[in-house]
Amino acid sequence: MNPGRVPEPRLALARPLTRRQLLAAGSFGALALFLGACGPAPAPSLRGSAGPLTTASPLPPPPSPSASPLPPLGEDQLTGALAALPGTGTLAVPGGGSLPVADLQAAAAALAAPDGAGPSVDLNPVAALGYILAAADWSGASGALDLSRLFPGLALPVIRLPLARLPDGGTTAMIADALPAGLTVRAGAALIVLSRLADGNTLVALDDPARPIDGHPRLELGVVPDGALTPLLAIAGARLDPGSGAVVLADGTAVALRPLTTSLAGRLSAAAGVLFVDRTPIQPKGAKTPVLTLDPVVPWPPADLSGIARVSQAKDGRVLALDAAGTAVGRAQYIGGTPVWDWRGKDGLALTLRELADVIGWRIGVEMTGREFANDARWRGIVRAQFNQALLSWGLNWNEVEPDRGRFDFSVMDRLVAFAQLNAMRVRADSIVFGHTSMLPTWVTQGHFSAAQLTTILQAHVGAVVSRYRGVIAEWVVANEPYIAPYSTDDYFYAALGYRYIDLAFAAAREADPEAVLNFSDTANHTAAGITTNLTLQTVARLKAKGLVDIVGLQMHIDGANPPDRVDVRDTMRRYGLPVAVTSLDIDLSNVPGSTAQQYAVQAQIAASMLRAARDSGVCRDFSVWGIGDGVADSWLQRPGAPAPMATPFDGSLHAKPFFDALLAGLA
Repeated sequence: MNPGRVPEPRLALARPLTRRQLLAAGSFGALALFLGACGPAPAPSLRGSAGPLTTASPLPPPPSPSASPLPPLGEDQLTGALAALPGTGTLAVPGGGSLPVADLQAAAAALAAPDGAGPSVDLNPVAALGYILAAADWSGASGALDLSRLFPGLALPVIRLPLARLPDGGTTAMIADALPAGLTVRAGAALIVLSRLADGNTLVALDDPARPIDGHPRLELGVVPDGALTPLLAIAGARLDPGSGAVVLADGTAVALRPLTTSLAGRLSAAAGVLFVDRTPIQPKGAKTPVLTLDPVVPWPPADLSGIARVSQAKDGRVLALDAAGTAVGRAQYIGGTPVWDWRGKDGLALTLRELADVIGWRIGVEMTGREFANDARWRGIVRAQFNQALLSWGLNWNEVEPDRGRFDFSVMDRLVAFAQLNAMRVRADSIVFGHTSMLPTWVTQGHFSAAQLTTILQAHVGAVVSRYRGVIAEWVVANEPYIAPYSTDDYFYAALGYRYIDLAFAAAREADPEAVLNFSDTANHTAAGITTNLTLQTVARLKAKGLVDIVGLQMHIDGANPPDRVDVRDTMRRYGLPVAVTSLDIDLSNVPGSTAQQYAVQAQIAASMLRAARDSGVCRDFSVWGIGDGVADSWLQRPGAPAPMATPFDGSLHAKPFFDALLAGLA
C-alpha cells in the first residue's frame, strides 16, 4: 500500500493529558460530602495507614449501634439537606481540598430525584453515586470517616479500609462477581463500605490506585453479600457484626452503617457493578448497552439545535437534548483528549463505533490518509468520532523520513501524531522498514554497501525513528510485508541480509523504546492456506523466542468475490500464540457482480464475518480498516480508469455504507 505522499510543514507534537484531566477525579467527591452532611453521629477519623488498623482513634467513638440505631436515609432527607447548601462557592473536604458547590448540588439533585424520574440536567444519578466513593478516597483517611462536619444534623458513616494483604485466590470471586470481570483485588487497594442494604447485602466500592484508567482513579461499585464481604473485612482486621450489621474495626470501634430506605436502596442497588473513571460511571454491570458519558457536566446545546426544553441521559448512556414533547433532537458526544463536548443533531443520535469499542476494551483503528492534509472537516469529524486508534503510514516510509543519509523529515508524522493526541487516539505506526525498493531512498538502494554497513544503517534508522517518538507512539509495525523466501523478489534487505534483517530491526526497536508494543505484520496470513501464513508462523516463533515481538498483524485485503471462511480465520488467529490485530481490513468489490446495493450487502456480510471471527478467537481485540472513503484520496486500491473497488466503510462522499453498519452491529 503506497499511495502518493503529500509533504506537509512541521507541526509540533501535541501535549499529553493535562494535570487537570489527570486530577479531575477531585470533584468526584461532591455527593459523598452531601450525603455525609446528613446526620448527627460523628465518627472517628483515622489517618491512612498502609496496613490493617491497629490503633484506636483519638476522637470519641460513636454510640453503640445497638444503643443508638440510625434512622433510614431517604430521598426527603437528601432534598432537605440540599436546601441547606450555600448557593455558590466551594466547600471544604474532610482531609483537605475543596469542591464546587455547583457539582454538589447537581449530584444531590440527581440522586434525590423520585424513583422513575429522569436524571437531572447536569448529572446521571448513577454518576452521582460515584461522589460518595471519591469523598472517602480523596479525604486520605482510613477507618470510619466523619463526613458530617459540613452539615450537622444528618450523617452517613463511610468506612475506608486498606487491603494490605490478600488471602489466596483474591479476585473478584471473593465478592461474588460484584465487580467487573477481570479485576484482581490486590494488596494496596482499599475497600470502601457505604451502607447496609436489604437481605444481607452491603453496598461497597473498591479503590485500586495501582490500576488507573488513562491516568484516572479506578473506583468500582458492588452490592456484596455478607459471605463475600467477611474475608475482605478480615484483611483489614475488621469484621461484620451479624446482629447489628455494624462494622467492627480492628481497634474495637463499632461503626453503624446507616440503612437506606427501600426506595433509595433500590436506586443504589441498580447501579451495582458500575466502573467509575474520573467522575463518571462507564459500564453498569450486565448492561447490554454501556453507559458512555465521560464527564457529567454537559454544556447547554448550541443555538442551532432549536426547541430544546431539557437535557437528559438515556438508559443507554446517550446524553440527549429533548424538545418539549420529550423527543430527542440532538446528542452530546464527548471526544477524548481535552474535555470537549460536541453537540450533534438528529443524524448523530446513535452510539458511535468508538464508544462501543471503548467500553468493551477494543481498539478500532483507521489508516490516516490524504484527507487530513486537505483539512477535510468531514473526514476529521468521522475519524475523531468513530475511531480510538490511528494507523500512521503516511510520512513514515524510509524514503520520506530519511530521504538523505542522516537527514530526517518528521513533518508529516508530527502532524498525524498531533491529530491523534488531540483526539485521544492510540497510535500504531505502520511501518518502520518496508523492504520494497519503491519505499527506500536511492542512497540506500544504490549505495553499494556491504552487509556489515547495511546492518549499521538499518539499526541506526530504526533506532532514530523509534527514539523520536518514545513514549508517544504506542505500537510499531517494525517490518511490513517482509516477503521472505521464496517471495523476496523485491525485498532489498532480504536480498542483502536474509531474514535476519527482520530480527535486527526488531532488536533495534526494542532497544529504542522497551515499552512500545512491537508488531510483526504481513498480508495474506489470516487463513490456514494464506500465501504468507506459514512464513508468519515461522517468523513470529523466532522473534517470540528472542522476546522481540508482542503482537501479530493480519492485513485483510479481501477480494469480495472470494471471501475467507470465518471459522478458518478464527482458528488461524489462534495458531500464532500471541495477541492478534487486524491491521488493515478492506474489501474489494471490483469482481463482485450485481447492483451497487447488492455489492454493498456482500461487503457488509464479509465485514461482519471477519469481526465475528476476531471476537470469537479470544486473541484479537484490535480491528482496523485501511481508510474510510472510496475516493482516490482515501483508498490505496482506487485507481483512475479502473473498476471501482469501493473497498472501505464509507463511499466517495464519506457517507456510511452497510460495511460501516456491520461494524457497529458487530461491536454492540
